[in-house]
Amino acid sequence: MDDEPNDAPANDGDKPAEEQPVEQSDEQPADSDLAAEQSEEQPADSDQPEQQSEEQTADTDQPAEQSEEQPAESDQPAEQSEEQPAQQSGDEPAAAASVPAAATGTHTSVRNGFLSFSQPLEGRVRWMYLDIKGLVTTGVGNLIDPVASALKLPFVHKGDGSPANEAEISAEWQRLKGNQALAQKRHTACEAITELRLTDAAIDQVVLAKFDGNDRVLRQAFSNWNEWPADAQLGAHSMAWAGAGFPIKWPKFRVAAEARDWQAVAAESEIDETGNPGVKARNAAHAQLFHNADVVESSDLDRATLHYPQIL
Repeated sequence: MDDEPNDAPANDGDKPAEEQPVEQSDEQPADSDLAAEQSEEQPADSDQPEQQSEEQTADTDQPAEQSEEQPAESDQPAEQSEEQPAQQSGDEPAAAASVPAAATGTHTSVRNGFLSFSQPLEGRVRWMYLDIKGLVTTGVGNLIDPVASALKLPFVHKGDGSPANEAEISAEWQRLKGNQALAQKRHTACEAITELRLTDAAIDQVVLAKFDGNDRVLRQAFSNWNEWPADAQLGAHSMAWAGAGFPIKWPKFRVAAEARDWQAVAAESEIDETGNPGVKARNAAHAQLFHNADVVESSDLDRATLHYPQIL
């Protein structure tokens, strides 16, 4: 995406990672049978990277609705296998930062590198704003719509840093939600008209909690997950953050990944850029990540090392 936060719909951070199915952004491969709503990447004038929302993969069987110039990536966890609901961690911000690497089999380097990977693609916004679809969003593309999702986040007053109560959070949320004209403006339009903020620590916690929720889903979805190079695991996490219905609705990706055919995986990870030019950066990242994974395996390099952004 562009170097600014997107205002596309993010993920439902109101559901606990262990109690709720993981929800994913509405990006889908272009050939998918299911249509996904894609979020739009917005604020082009921000100094922050875009936020994540719903992008569409170029190879899915289904069209996705793509937003324009808003956070293309969503923070919703990936969709879990049909037998088991995926779990979402967005509502447990306070504990997220202290959670260790979520999975046996997920390389520590992947979790450690996720924030630095995501922020240039997604952005980092401390206040509430409306994405292109009129959904209230914050953080690194974290959807907080409905309002119950917002109430679980540790918002503070921008003036003195004092904690906001539920009534104050709800009032600000309702005020933004009631002004749908903001959906056509960049996230920066909401900075001056909002009073509440998330701290950097809170944003990190929300993002890593979501990562851990996605990670549980991915470990269940791919039988050979533990064998993947770190670059491939990060690529899948990027898809889980941004791809609608991923991995359930991405059958071609799943087949290629189970075969560890990283060149085919790279082709199946491409998100449709129609009307969503900010997705180009994520597509380029996917191509590089899965290329690196191919080189790691063919050259018998250390799979636990995350080589991105280096090109092997």
